[in-house]
Amino acid sequence: MGSRVMHYSMAKVLAAKYGYNQEFLLGSIAPDVNKDSKTPKALTHFIRGKRNICPELFLKEYGPNLTQFQLGYYLHLLGDKLWLETVFRKYILNNKNYPKEELLEKYYADFTVLNPDLILKYSLSEPNLSFPIVTNIKEIEDTDLPLLVAEFKEDFIPVKKVSLKVFDKDDIYRYINYGIKLFDAKVSSR
Repeated sequence: MGSRVMHYSMAKVLAAKYGYNQEFLLGSIAPDVNKDSKTPKALTHFIRGKRNICPELFLKEYGPNLTQFQLGYYLHLLGDKLWLETVFRKYILNNKNYPKEELLEKYYADFTVLNPDLILKYSLSEPNLSFPIVTNIKEIEDTDLPLLVAEFKEDFIPVKKVSLKVFDKDDIYRYINYGIKLFDAKVSSR
């Protein structure tokens, strides 16, 4: 699924457009608490089956009047569903050039390589949050959020510029822009 910085890029554009606050931005990366949490990814990402992310189940559970944090969380789910249907399918499922383990290693390394470009392109800065935050989302533990944010801040540490091994940068930009448009369409239709 898309990286934290990709999700945050979408959220920054939308926050500027709609006047959303830091809680929206935090919500946009919050489903990824599962990495260091006891909470399974299937729960935090509303996954049904093998790779079917269901943002509509999130809306059914928490809508129609979502908080800014919940809107950010919803954006993340929309983004991950889009990622699986587009970028992941193109570069991972359809890739026959590398053994799966080697491919996934290159895939995650590309996230780190892309971070500086995305940070610059979308004028990103580290989040400025104070805790505790009450999310009212039962699929995550609010106490897991400070560690997630600390790890996210590491995404802003400069890295040596190297070439992408798996992705094409323009596909990532298209993914982010389409994710923004998808959220716009979903929010305006509610």
